[in-house]
Amino acid sequence: MHTSFLFIDILILLAPILVSFFIKMQFYRKWKFAIIGIGFASLLFVIWDMFFTRLGVWTYNPEQNVGLYVYNLPFEDVLFYLVIAYTSLYIYECLRVFFPEIVHPKLGKLFGWLIVTICSITLFNHYDQIFTSVTALLLIVTYLNHLWVTRGDYLWHLFLAWIITTIPMMLIYGFLTGIPILVFENEYILGYRLGPIPIELFFQNLLFLTWMIWIYERYKQRPAWKSLENADIEPAATQ
Repeated sequence: MHTSFLFIDILILLAPILVSFFIKMQFYRKWKFAIIGIGFASLLFVIWDMFFTRLGVWTYNPEQNVGLYVYNLPFEDVLFYLVIAYTSLYIYECLRVFFPEIVHPKLGKLFGWLIVTICSITLFNHYDQIFTSVTALLLIVTYLNHLWVTRGDYLWHLFLAWIITTIPMMLIYGFLTGIPILVFENEYILGYRLGPIPIELFFQNLLFLTWMIWIYERYKQRPAWKSLENADIEPAATQ
C-alpha cells in the first residue's frame, strides 16, 4: 500500500482550510454555497473519470494507491476532485474579495470567445481523439451558454483563477504523471505535453472550474440565499 496520492490530497487541502477563517475572507460563511458548487462539479467529473478510465484513456498505477476503489477509480482520485475544487474555489473567492475592481467584462467575453474558437478548431481537426474532442465540445457549449445566456460578471475572475491554479496544477499533475500514478494513452489525446502533462488536462481543469463557479455564483446570488448570508454576517458585525 502506497500513500503518495493520498498525501498529495491532504497537502493541497491543508492551506485553504486553515486560511478559510481569515477575517476579511470569512470563506467559511460561504461554505453552504461552496458545498453545492463543489458537489455538483465533483460528481460530474467523478463520472467523467469513470467513463474515460473504462475506455482506457488513462490508467492508475495500483502500486501507488491505498487499494480502495470507487467503481474503477482509486479512492484518492475521488478525494482529489473535492480537494482541487475547494482549493480552486478559494482562490477564485480571494480574487473576488481582494480585487473586486478587476471585473473587466469585455476582457472576460474576449477570453471566452478565444476559448470557443480554439476548441472549435481543435474539435474540427481532432474529432477522432475522444478525450480531446469531448473536452473541446463541452467547453464550446459551456462558453456559448455563458456568453449568450448566463452572462455572469465573474468570467474575468474565473479566468484569472484558472491561470493561477495552472501553476500548482503543473506541479501536482507533474508528480502524478511522473511517478507515475496516472498514465495516459497517447492515441486518445493530442500528444502535446507541458513536461509530462497532456495539454488537455489544463482545459479539463477550466471546464471543471467553470461548472463549479457557475453553480456557486448561481446559488450565492439567489435572493433567499443572500438574505440568509446577511443574517449570518450581521450578528458578527455588531459584536
